[in-house]
Amino acid sequence: EFSSDLVNTLTGKTVPKQPLRWFWEGFSSVSQRLMDAEGTPMLLKLKDWPPDGDIADYLPKRYNDLINNFPIPSYTLREGNLNLASYMPDYFLKPELGPKMYIAYGNALYNERASTNLHLDMSDAVNLLVYVGLPDDCDPQENIKCVLDQVDEAGCDVIMRRRVREEGLLP
Repeated sequence: EFSSDLVNTLTGKTVPKQPLRWFWEGFSSVSQRLMDAEGTPMLLKLKDWPPDGDIADYLPKRYNDLINNFPIPSYTLREGNLNLASYMPDYFLKPELGPKMYIAYGNALYNERASTNLHLDMSDAVNLLVYVGLPDDCDPQENIKCVLDQVDEAGCDVIMRRRVREEGLLP
């Protein structure tokens, strides 16, 4: 059983040393999420996981699935021929070559809250969005309405607005 610090993205506060099992139970079920002091389900983020070590050691099968599907592997793989960090001599302090996972609950009902705020990394990074879904116990129509409202408020072009409504392809 692994445990890790989690971040409540509604408050920005760290929730220390929580079993990852609790995080995953709340991932697809709002009713299973940890509650804050006011009884509100937290919107949690698992940041930079694993914090100490190589993801290949923690989840070797998932690691292999992930890296075998990376885009532009010559840049993104640790041993990629265009990944300059792979050429650094061992006596240099190399940047973290990852991958690291950022996994977060999302909620269209909190559209003013991002799971990761705008920030600057110390080295180049490639971010992949590999899954988007709705919790099993939420009102999907309410969430879809919020997404459509956000598309309209964001000033998306007519083609995108039509696509999400007529084809049902939510961004």
